[in-house]
Amino acid sequence: MIAIEAPCRPNCVDISNPIPDPPPVIKATLPLTISFLNLECGKTAAFALPILQRLAEDPYGVLALVVTPTRELGFFVFSETKFLVLDEADRVLDAGFEDELRVKFIKMPKKVKDVYLVYMLSKMKDMGTRSAIIFVSTCRNCHRLSLLLEELDQKAAALYSFKSQSLRLSSLHRFKSGQASILLATGVASHGLDIPTVDLVVNYDIPMNPRDYVHRVGHTARAGRGGLSVSFVSQNDVVLLHAIEADLGKQLEEFECKEQDVLSDITRIFNASRVVKMKLMDEGFDEKAKERKKQKMKTLAEQRKDY
Repeated sequence: MIAIEAPCRPNCVDISNPIPDPPPVIKATLPLTISFLNLECGKTAAFALPILQRLAEDPYGVLALVVTPTRELGFFVFSETKFLVLDEADRVLDAGFEDELRVKFIKMPKKVKDVYLVYMLSKMKDMGTRSAIIFVSTCRNCHRLSLLLEELDQKAAALYSFKSQSLRLSSLHRFKSGQASILLATGVASHGLDIPTVDLVVNYDIPMNPRDYVHRVGHTARAGRGGLSVSFVSQNDVVLLHAIEADLGKQLEEFECKEQDVLSDITRIFNASRVVKMKLMDEGFDEKAKERKKQKMKTLAEQRKDY
């Protein structure tokens, strides 16, 4: 693997000024015969020429992968790749390199989190938001919120471990294709997602680990696009918020919204919540979850015996 860290310059080519004396990064990787090159920035030549040389010898298969800073790098690394170039590697190591990412929070009582969520999603068009990922902590909450949004005529896809692989892939397809503009997901289920056009990330439940927060908000503001992350902070989440701020080394800004406007639809949302509660009982979701947990514990116990 080649990782090149060098000061960034504008992407331009100056054909009138060939490199008269290759910089050290090129001297370390190439023969001095590269003096004919017309590239302004030497680091490009440093990784491009060895790759081209190998490609000329064996022009078949996936030879090289050149990636600029994104948080989904691991998704693209193929086992057949012979060269992996991380251009601007210093920025890859910086979890907060996206200047376009705005991270904010909203304070609210826990009992009205659903009301605030519906309000935010109703303002997506006004904010110029095309798609949103809502992160929750449990499969039950993920399923419950999907039923709630369905009851309120909001198109949303849900991604959590209780679903079969085929249903999870179907949910992803609906979201990525634009059939659903909202994706509900647990933190675990979201790992490995490659969705570059997410405009809004909502932490309905704040993660216990600040590193998980960084991973979640990293799903927006990709590839030079702008993005917004909003975390819901109830009376039980203040300590978690402070831990995130300490990890980031800065305080999050508060997202401005008028409580009176948010709560204007509270009756309709609470009525829908009661309908959802009955649906969950009819489905036997909690009983199925308990049985699933019991089976999982049994499997883990059997695995320990093998050791």
